[in-house]
Amino acid sequence: MAEVEYLDDSLLNTSVSMKGVDYESIESGGQPSPGQHLAKIKKVKAQKQDWKDYTGAQAVILFTIIDGPDKGKSAYDRIPIEHEKEEDWKKNKRLLVAKRAGFISREDKATVNVNWKLLEGMTFLIELEANDYEDKVTKQIKHGIQLNPFKSYLDPATYKAAGNAGGQTTAGTSKAPAKYADI
Repeated sequence: MAEVEYLDDSLLNTSVSMKGVDYESIESGGQPSPGQHLAKIKKVKAQKQDWKDYTGAQAVILFTIIDGPDKGKSAYDRIPIEHEKEEDWKKNKRLLVAKRAGFISREDKATVNVNWKLLEGMTFLIELEANDYEDKVTKQIKHGIQLNPFKSYLDPATYKAAGNAGGQTTAGTSKAPAKYADI
């Protein structure tokens, strides 16, 4: 058996860089698993966003998972705020979320004011998917989680009935709704 080598205890006195610390991630125990989760919106914040063709705003949505093995973990989504140069997908996502949250309906024909802060406290069924991406700074491939908006912001009453609560994957058991069928 190899002998354990102990180092000088002075190495235990360290400094910790606080730059870029994500306290939500620390307190939640890391990333939730892919699959469906019952989640409550904890916070909505406006954030500046530099898009390819313009600078605009987006609503950053912080979810807290409230049931299942990932209970207490956090997930995020971003909803682009209307801009004259936006692409269709940004408008479609915004309208889909606004419809599912009850902010707009098919009957609305005029301009409707939407206060995204009113999402705070709402509970939805969300679906998270694995998302591998290249870090822009380090160029390393990282493994993340992203929210699928077309399978999210759903009625929480479908949570237990779906049979795949608590982060279980829905691959092969669930289809995305018909494109924008509910808006």
